[in-house]
Amino acid sequence: MSITLTKTQNENAINIRCDVRSLVSGHVRIENGDQVIEGKNKLTKAYLNTLMNYLSAGSNQNDNTTQGLRRDNRDYMWVYLGTDTTTPTNGSTTGLTAPIGSPTKCSSIKTTYWANGTNIYFQYMATFDPGSVSGTVGEMGLYLYCMGADMYPVAQTYSNQGAYLCSRYAVADSEFDSFTIDTTKPVVVTWIHKIAATDTFNNYFAYTWANILMCGDDSAHTPWTYGWEAVTPTTMCSYMVLGSDVSTVNTPGMTALTTPIGSGVGTKPTSQQRSTTKIGDSDYKISLTSVWRPGIISGTVGEIGLYLYGCASIAGMGGLFTPTGPYFMARRSVADEHFEAFAIDNSKNLVITWEIHLTFET
Repeated sequence: MSITLTKTQNENAINIRCDVRSLVSGHVRIENGDQVIEGKNKLTKAYLNTLMNYLSAGSNQNDNTTQGLRRDNRDYMWVYLGTDTTTPTNGSTTGLTAPIGSPTKCSSIKTTYWANGTNIYFQYMATFDPGSVSGTVGEMGLYLYCMGADMYPVAQTYSNQGAYLCSRYAVADSEFDSFTIDTTKPVVVTWIHKIAATDTFNNYFAYTWANILMCGDDSAHTPWTYGWEAVTPTTMCSYMVLGSDVSTVNTPGMTALTTPIGSGVGTKPTSQQRSTTKIGDSDYKISLTSVWRPGIISGTVGEIGLYLYGCASIAGMGGLFTPTGPYFMARRSVADEHFEAFAIDNSKNLVITWEIHLTFET
């Protein structure tokens, strides 16, 4: 069970920690003549930092050619090949160890995406024309246009900074055996990234990821947690709410709590805070905390909802998207055995911290 519930004697009657993980992983397939190789890649901190910034950093007013992780243009996105076979990949790897050429970019690259429930897949297919590269391949890297190596503090302005190594596939990581390029045939590298969410998240979550990773333009990106620290509940643009239902399980198509406590979508918190933390090279988290002061909410809690800024549909490949909202992104429930129902002690503050982890599969 990923929610822990503790009672305190002083300020808070109940503290709940909702620890929800979203797994980021990758798969690579290489074809060169009769040679076909498949395996898992390693993701770098440039990739995860960028995803965390989209979740929690401040809005960015930049020209509309610079946003998104994806651009169908080799000036913004490409694959390199390299010869190194001894250097393993870690979260701080920023480039190939021994790139082939000066280095030589792929001749072309195309992108697509698809969804299976709340699992989102992003495919980058790079082709090196026959004779454009030669030698023995021991490593390869996918470069995407992103915010780079820094995880920004919450509510800070950010912008994409250039093409960074976002994932690497290497012999030194025991993922494949080196091979010599057949220069009479093209080298085709198919790179797939997957974001796998738990049953907590719904379709709006999937749509928002798809737009961020696959739409090339974004004239004014607003982070998912926009307005979390608003002064009053009426001006909160993203927030938590509570409900009493204990029998309805989550479905991807949910757009609200089943039985909200309070009017409308539910009684919004009195105040909220957020923070981002790097746990390790392969684990980052954003902590979202909501506080309801004594007496403004009562009843038995059987479901918890998270409203965030995002997208209600997919803009289309290379399209312009501007997140709006708030939209119902996630739900934790008694029916899904995420936690046990509890009665609110409305003589004390109620504090709920929802942690979203982005974790690299290694």
